[in-house]
Amino acid sequence: MEPDGSNGYKLSGYLADVWRELQKILGFQYSVVRSVDEKWGALKDDGKTFNGMVGMIQRDEIDVAISSFWSNRERFKAADYSITLITSL
Repeated sequence: MEPDGSNGYKLSGYLADVWRELQKILGFQYSVVRSVDEKWGALKDDGKTFNGMVGMIQRDEIDVAISSFWSNRERFKAADYSITLITSL
């Protein structure tokens, strides 16, 4: 994600390319927002809620999070995940 020059952000990279193709095919609109705390999503001390993008999904602040973060057992309880698009060793 990078600034778009008008106080907003635009997606960049291969995930942005995939997202734009989905947008063309499905015809939806979207706006880009940054994670409220610059985190992907870790389970908080209460054992139920998350910070980061996963927390934003959990709190219904956003519908989709696009990033190269990993799914795990705890995150699966808070959000649905797409199929894996890329893996690294």
